[in-house]
Amino acid sequence: MKAAKILIIGGGIGGLTSAIALCQRGFDVDVIERDPDWSVYGVGIIQQSNVVRAVAALGILDDYVDAGFGFDHVDVFLPDGRHFLYLARRSGAGAGVDPEIRIGALDSKEWKVVVNVASNAVCASGYLLYVREGTLVAQRFDAGRLVAEGEPVVVAPDVLMDERFSRGVFSASDDGILAYQTGKGSTSSVLRWIDRGGQILGTVGEPAEYFDGGTPEISPDGTRVAFQSTRSFIERGSGTLAQACAVQLAPLASCLV
Repeated sequence: MKAAKILIIGGGIGGLTSAIALCQRGFDVDVIERDPDWSVYGVGIIQQSNVVRAVAALGILDDYVDAGFGFDHVDVFLPDGRHFLYLARRSGAGAGVDPEIRIGALDSKEWKVVVNVASNAVCASGYLLYVREGTLVAQRFDAGRLVAEGEPVVVAPDVLMDERFSRGVFSASDDGILAYQTGKGSTSSVLRWIDRGGQILGTVGEPAEYFDGGTPEISPDGTRVAFQSTRSFIERGSGTLAQACAVQLAPLASCLV
């Protein structure tokens, strides 16, 4: 039987991995890509565990892992479009162990520490902004040498901070505009029914720590809502996970039909 000749349009991750898989199975594959050169789009790509299994099946897992790195969250790309800031906490939540704001590059596995602090960071107008002990500070930043210089100065006290993700509520632009929110954060939230006019009609359940905002889904008849709460995961070792998930997660399959 003559092997089929396959044409793949697009040399991105999907196109290239498909080409590798098909070639391994004996197919003759051509890949066509519109862009003649590698280019930087200023974005990162997060790969989940199912992708790791897929590249392992292709036999390219070692090269794949070597090309990436672990991170807590990427904050901002620097003006050169090549380097970026990210926070490494060595922990799933909270300040972690020896937290660091680091600089990495899209075309290199090397990284360097800029500041030892558990916070997101923004680079604007020649300064590196981050939160230290609840205070928004600014420190001179040399974008050419990729180093923070001098001592940080206080910009605003009592900036709102999500301690779970070590993320302060602030942003800044290169034209000197700074926005931030003050106050003390709470990890508990309440889901509310609100009509089209903004009037609160009622609440749903008790205050809780919602996973990914709760990702609520309303039933077709508009009388019920299914949501996810991190409380389910906290209770994983307590023997009550099945009950917690049944109340909060099972309705996704039962009431949205």
